[in-house]
Amino acid sequence: MRKFFLNIVTLLVPALLFGQSPCPWVNTNFPEVTHFDGNNSPVISNVPWANDWTVQSGPTSSNNTGPTSDFSGIGSYIYTEATQTFNTLFAFQTECFNVDAPWNSGLEFSFWYHMYGAGMGELEVFIIELDTINADTTELISIAGDQGNLWQLAVFDLDSMGITGDFLIEFHGTTGPTFTSDIAVDNIRIGTPIVVTFGCTDTSATNFDPLAMVNDSSCVYPPCPGIQNIQGSITCGGPPNQAFVDISWDPTVTPSCEVVKVHKGTNPNNLFTQPWNPWNGQHFYDYIDATPVTPPNYFFVIETLDGSTDTIVLPIPNCGVGCTDTLANNYNPFAVADDGSCITTDFTSCGDTINQKIYVSITPDSYSLWETHWSIKDTSGAVLKSEAIGFYTTAGVTQTTEYCIPMGIEFTFNLFDTYGDGLAGATTGGSVNGDALVTDECGDTIYVLNSSSVPNGVNFGYSVVSDPYTLYECPPLNPLLGCKDPSFLEYNSLAEGHDPSLCLTLAIPGCMDTTAFNYNPSANIMDRISNCDYTLQLFDGGNDGWNNSYIGVVQDGNPIGAFTCTGQPVNFTLYNVSAISHIEITFYEVFDPQGTSTDITQCGFKFIDGNNSVVYSKGTNPWLDPITPGVTYTTTLDCGNYCQPVVTGCTDTSALNYSSNPNTLDSSCVYILGCMDNDYLEYNPLADTSDGSCVTLIVLGCTDSTAFNYNPLANVDNSGCIPTTLGCTDSTAFNYDPNVNTDDGSCVPFIYGCTDATAFNYDSLANTNDGSCIPVVFGCIDDFYFNYNPLANTDNGSCVPFIYGCTDSTAFNYDPTANTDDGSCYPILYGCTDSTALNYNPLANTNDNSCVGYIYGCTDATAFNYNSLANTDDGSCIPVITGCMDSTMFNYDSTANTVGTCIPYVYGCTNPTMFNYDPLANTSDSSCIPFIYGCTDVSMFNYDSLANTNNGSCIPIEFGCTDSTAFNYDPLANTDNGTCDSIVYGCTNPSAMNYNVNANVDDTTCVAYIYGCTDSTMWNFNIIANTDNGTCIPFIYGCTDATASNYSPLANTNDNSCYYNPGCTDPNFIQFWNQGFTADYDNGSCLDSVIYGCMDATQFNYNSSANLADGSCIPYIYGCMDTTMFNYDPTANTDNGTCVAFIYGCTDSTASNYNLLANTEDGSCYYAPGCTDPNFIQFWNQGFTADYDNGSCLDSVVYGCMDATQFNYNPSANLADGSCIPYIYGCMDTTMFNYNPAANTDNGTCQPFVYGCTDATASNYNPLANTLDGSCYYNPGCTDPVFLQFWTQGFTADYDDGSCTDTLVEGCMNPIMFNYNSSANLDDGSCIPVVLGCMDDGSLIDYDNDGLPALNYNPQANTEDGSCITKVFGCMDITMFNYNPQANVDNGSCVPFIYGCMDTTMFNYNPLANTQPVNVCVPFIYGCMDDGQGNDFNGDNLPALNYCAPCNTNQVSATDVSDPCIAQVFGCTDSTAFNYDPLANVDNGTCIATVYGCTDDYDFQGYLYTTYPNYIPGFSTVIVSNYNPLANTDDGSCLYYDINTVTGAGTPYWLNDTCYSWVVYEVDPYCLNNQWDAFCQSQYDYCEYGTPLGLEDMTRDQILVYPNPTRDKINIKSKNEVDVDLYDLLGNHIIHQEKAKEVDMINLPSGVYNLRITFRGMIINHKIVKQ
Repeated sequence: MRKFFLNIVTLLVPALLFGQSPCPWVNTNFPEVTHFDGNNSPVISNVPWANDWTVQSGPTSSNNTGPTSDFSGIGSYIYTEATQTFNTLFAFQTECFNVDAPWNSGLEFSFWYHMYGAGMGELEVFIIELDTINADTTELISIAGDQGNLWQLAVFDLDSMGITGDFLIEFHGTTGPTFTSDIAVDNIRIGTPIVVTFGCTDTSATNFDPLAMVNDSSCVYPPCPGIQNIQGSITCGGPPNQAFVDISWDPTVTPSCEVVKVHKGTNPNNLFTQPWNPWNGQHFYDYIDATPVTPPNYFFVIETLDGSTDTIVLPIPNCGVGCTDTLANNYNPFAVADDGSCITTDFTSCGDTINQKIYVSITPDSYSLWETHWSIKDTSGAVLKSEAIGFYTTAGVTQTTEYCIPMGIEFTFNLFDTYGDGLAGATTGGSVNGDALVTDECGDTIYVLNSSSVPNGVNFGYSVVSDPYTLYECPPLNPLLGCKDPSFLEYNSLAEGHDPSLCLTLAIPGCMDTTAFNYNPSANIMDRISNCDYTLQLFDGGNDGWNNSYIGVVQDGNPIGAFTCTGQPVNFTLYNVSAISHIEITFYEVFDPQGTSTDITQCGFKFIDGNNSVVYSKGTNPWLDPITPGVTYTTTLDCGNYCQPVVTGCTDTSALNYSSNPNTLDSSCVYILGCMDNDYLEYNPLADTSDGSCVTLIVLGCTDSTAFNYNPLANVDNSGCIPTTLGCTDSTAFNYDPNVNTDDGSCVPFIYGCTDATAFNYDSLANTNDGSCIPVVFGCIDDFYFNYNPLANTDNGSCVPFIYGCTDSTAFNYDPTANTDDGSCYPILYGCTDSTALNYNPLANTNDNSCVGYIYGCTDATAFNYNSLANTDDGSCIPVITGCMDSTMFNYDSTANTVGTCIPYVYGCTNPTMFNYDPLANTSDSSCIPFIYGCTDVSMFNYDSLANTNNGSCIPIEFGCTDSTAFNYDPLANTDNGTCDSIVYGCTNPSAMNYNVNANVDDTTCVAYIYGCTDSTMWNFNIIANTDNGTCIPFIYGCTDATASNYSPLANTNDNSCYYNPGCTDPNFIQFWNQGFTADYDNGSCLDSVIYGCMDATQFNYNSSANLADGSCIPYIYGCMDTTMFNYDPTANTDNGTCVAFIYGCTDSTASNYNLLANTEDGSCYYAPGCTDPNFIQFWNQGFTADYDNGSCLDSVVYGCMDATQFNYNPSANLADGSCIPYIYGCMDTTMFNYNPAANTDNGTCQPFVYGCTDATASNYNPLANTLDGSCYYNPGCTDPVFLQFWTQGFTADYDDGSCTDTLVEGCMNPIMFNYNSSANLDDGSCIPVVLGCMDDGSLIDYDNDGLPALNYNPQANTEDGSCITKVFGCMDITMFNYNPQANVDNGSCVPFIYGCMDTTMFNYNPLANTQPVNVCVPFIYGCMDDGQGNDFNGDNLPALNYCAPCNTNQVSATDVSDPCIAQVFGCTDSTAFNYDPLANVDNGTCIATVYGCTDDYDFQGYLYTTYPNYIPGFSTVIVSNYNPLANTDDGSCLYYDINTVTGAGTPYWLNDTCYSWVVYEVDPYCLNNQWDAFCQSQYDYCEYGTPLGLEDMTRDQILVYPNPTRDKINIKSKNEVDVDLYDLLGNHIIHQEKAKEVDMINLPSGVYNLRITFRGMIINHKIVKQ
């Protein structure tokens, strides 16, 4: 089919019309391959009217599309990148070709393509013939859609297409609608047909195939030694409640270590699998949930290409967010990061919940302005607050300031005085003393300093420190008083203050349950268990989990734990929960990064005690008790009490059945044990308690063990014995005797088998022929022999062994004795077998007299000196060197010996790296223009007008918002289209209360609706609520205490008006103090005002008018009370005349000026008089430090060097300062040769500079010079290495003497060497000898184009001798199955002969065999192979019933693979016998004849009722009148009667109508008590008139089963659902039915069956008679 494209015509036709070639170069040399690898630059060109293809190695940039490598697995390819270029055309053209030359016949065009991806587009390939008028275009192929993840080959025969003239190939790739449409092309080739070889092309694989051209994905790599250096971390960060996972590992070391999958998650048994591509690298990032209820570990498993795995387990930190302020109302103890949600309502006067005010009151003394200051320090010494000197200015005036100090921190108050007299200014010449008082906000004193609080008065010296103090929250102003003593019944845990008068009744704990064993009548409070375990159950109405929201449980301020629900209800055990203190439960709602959380209306919790009872719950009904996030639910969990239940039993230690377990004696004690039932042989009439020794029931019967009817159970003979007659009683036996009554074990069963003694399978044990005889067939029965006969069953000794060899009589190695061909035959090969002959054939095995002798000469017909008579080349050939022999031509060849084609000089750009490279030019004319790479497409964003070569860098114009600060910033856009929108922050959750419709970026300010009362003036104001739901209740003030005298039931707010004890309530009256209790309601009894004072007449301040002692009594304190006196006592209140005046002076007896009369130190003491001024020399010379100047300072100090021998000696100095400098002699002239910068004294030795050569070994040495000027030289000669004389003079000259004359030419100077240089004058040792040999290395030189070095490639050779031998790979071992006589390189592919059956339909098919001997195959023989020995499939050590000896396959047939074996089951096979076993297939002679009769020798119904609670005794008198001890099969004939029945002895109470039914539960006690009269019969004759009792007439637990006996089915009626099981008398389970209404017995043999009924956990058994 032909297609014409306007774009191609537009491109090519103008060139054709104006005589221009559209091809700058036409390729006529083949094969030509474009494989896009390395230096093989693709000879293709992209077209301007379509997108460019891209050269790539390795995978493309997209998942699930494109190849992972080129078709060979190791190179590059070209492809269309479909990402963001959907439904787009890509195109390129090849170079131009011409195949018109006759030697170019038989060529084909081929290429490899790869089209993998769900969104795959279309690939079209065209051939364009350029020598036609319209440039004919023919479509070669069109491929569309996903072609699989593999490289595929397309091949076209050029001869059959009739292509003439110049042509090129054009490839079109159109991407699909998605990114999964990368199309790839590789290895575009024109050449002779080649055989494509597939295999592993990866050299790192263990099965690398150097001959393979295409990688077939079969590469096998060494096992992965493991992923190296896996390391990772999980840290909190990113979104709230999220952690950042960072895991890395080293790059893969082998291809098998390529990571293909990672498995991740917190449940190691259920990890999420994520595919991993190579371009993902070796780094994994992720955000994961990290809440308080997130599992503790994160599992990350790396799976490699070979299936091995490496695992890293990282601990997950708790990154839960919430309020972390412990003082906040909504403090979350499980949160580790604060989210700013804290809500605090209890503020201190400092405006927060952290600090509290303290008040510092200082009354300054006379000197405080210059002396007093203070500080407050914590335990570490850090200063919290302080005031400096100068803060307190007015003496005697108290100055109070307040400061905020953190609560809960221990601190001290530190008061300082710089003078050292504290605040006692009046005692040191001032007018007033001071004091200090520090209090807290609650009114408590932190520190006080006054004359009464400090023993030494206010004179604390330099400093004083208070006791450590800590601030706490202040108690309420009007505390709720109560009994705070838990040892009293009136104990009130909610009381804020203790009132001892309210503690009235001492608590007596104990068991108060009157029914308990340990009931304590004195107890007035239940003794309860303090701690126990509880179950916390969390549930979710939607069963989809809480999405990381969780319950936090706290008790006594200690977090118990955080718990969450993952779906179905989940239980958590809370251990040792206190029953005394409250437990707090808070629901914390967690939002995911998208802002969503669980449906809280579906969440709930329950607390379940040890009795499985729910004691507290929330969320069980979302309408009545919804669970609310952030709300704390408080409850107290009860752990029960210590009451012990009454346990009755025998507590008498003398009784036989004494037990320590009971705690209460009952009447169960036993003293004389024995059998108390006279129906038993062990009956003891003296026993008072049955001990269970009634073992042997009296049984009447024949006790003669020789009798026929001997009853081994009988212990009392009934004189009814029958004599025994012996014989075979089995009617199914071979020797059955109907006249005997006792089987003597002589019965012989029928043994079926072949009774023909001449038959192959004659059975000597058989007594009955079953027609199974098989005739004897003689033959070889050993399948390991050549003439094995599978039909034979008797070996006749005719077996012939296999004799392997060549059985082909035409073969060279024919073996007439062989009977089995072993594949060793090889044909007769005629040829010359003379190894000295020219045409010796090493493969020939038969000489055909064709040997020819050697004739030496040049045998190469293409050689210049070819000898047509020679048959053996002697290496004398001279190759024909065809070339241009015209020296004026461009390609003149001076070595040519045969005239060839001359090419004239063609000028142009000959540099193929240049833009205008002319492939036709052979001589450069300097016109080359370099490539300027860039985007040449004017429609692209980065179009480059200077570029002449498109480098594939074009970037399409992508319109969008390019402002990175905009909300809709598009990082892929490069051209702004004006669509940028500004970022608007706000709440973007439409369900939030503050939802902002204009916001496009959520700023996490969303506030959820919290419903409640939002009116702060209301009683139930909810500070957390932001949406009023109309539930507000106003405050109703009054007394809310129900125990108060004035309790108001309508009040909801206590106004503290409650009173309980009327009396005098005013403490200003004496009656308040004298009444003996604290009244809370004034009853007018307050009469006499209180007069406080000291009421002790012996005290200093006794007040005779006082009527209430205030503790103010002060005893008489005698002393000096004159404040101006030395011994003034501020604590004295009575002057005793002992005052002494102040006498100032030095009071230190060790001082020089000690004053014996002084009593007050004035600081005037001194101890060492002398010179005290260091500026005088006497200060340094006196030998001590004076503390009192006595006028001896006379001479000022003069510092300097006092050593007269030193350079800087100072004769005026009187105090050495260490500055002496010694004399240093030398030349001090800086212009002189020997100038000494260290000298300080010039000694006249200066010498001037003399320049010259100072080296005595130099040719121009100057002995007068003292300064080297670089002029020395030693060897004059040639100093230029570019001259020959430099190298031949024998030394290295350092001074040029003009001897350099001949230019140096280095090279090989040996004329017999490979690289001899006739122009060289200095041999450089580079000579390379001529080495003849094969130079085909498979790369630079590849004569046979096989990409491999020749077999005899000599890497040392530099001269080709034409001896190259192409490598032929194969098996070179002639003994092997795949021996290749053409191979010269053994590739290890040899496969040995493996003999066996190669027929897949045969039993002994060997998939490994490659050579099949004659008659070796054995067909399948199906049947049972269980022989009870080697093949004992069922482990019974017996051959199967249908064992088949010749069989080799244990299955029914070729299509039925089930087990064919039938196991031998021994038992009674006589269907008429009593113990007939329908499952038995082999009779073991155990059959027992069926004897019908009444087999019931006990109560038909009464035995059943003894198992039920409502059993009424009395059935022991029921007997059976016609019991037959010989019967083994009940025929339903039993007649029951009660010897005490009202109808008379022997009258049966059988319901003898046509529909007999029986009752199994709740029979009327009247009827049960042996009163089976007409009333009882009518009561239970449910089948009267053929209709059973209706369900509406039945009691709850009645079950009607009718009829019995039955001929077909049993009907069952009950209001309950009952299950039934039917058993025969041997215990075989026959029928099971659930929720049964009827039991079908129509196909069962007649007899007695046991029917078991199960309902409501009870089991009832009864016999059913099938007639």
